[in-house]
Amino acid sequence: MSRERELRSPLRYAASLAVAWSTGAVPHHCYANVRNALDEMPFLHDAFLVEGFLLWEQETRCVVIEHAWCQQQQGSVIDPSIVLLASIRQARCWYRPGIIHEPSAWRALAAADLPTVHLRDREEEGASLPVSYQEAYQTALSLAHRFAEARVPPKEVVIEPSLALASLHPPFRLHTHVVSSSDWLTGTHHHTREP
Repeated sequence: MSRERELRSPLRYAASLAVAWSTGAVPHHCYANVRNALDEMPFLHDAFLVEGFLLWEQETRCVVIEHAWCQQQQGSVIDPSIVLLASIRQARCWYRPGIIHEPSAWRALAAADLPTVHLRDREEEGASLPVSYQEAYQTALSLAHRFAEARVPPKEVVIEPSLALASLHPPFRLHTHVVSSSDWLTGTHHHTREP
């Protein structure tokens, strides 16, 4: 893989923002946000659910975040979580997949089943992380150090394990009813309320 391609972010920011709004995504709930997006957005039904690491280069820091996102078949990323925290200019993000769940596998997972692997597992006696997850972590960390040291002054490298909030505090569900502007103007739309 060329260095230029390696450093190009696959994030589809506008599409990710649309998915976040459409599914009621909540900041810091990446596992539930991704699981909901895969269920609710037809264009993502054949996408992969990915657990891995996000490298987010900020103004003074390079942050390696344990994270989850949707990856489309052609490799582009739909991330309904990062777009809630960063504007399009601030979202300098690179993704390193550790565990890739095919559509048949993620359909069997509930939001409460995620994450299936976690950095804290390294600290448990006898526990080990899958090799692909360890490699994703090391790659993201190496890239973070490379970016941090290339800046003047050097940036701080920060590691943020996920809080696994999907199972602790599932996000609320926001239901909307979309009507066309012509129906709205003519008053022919029907307003329904969710229970």
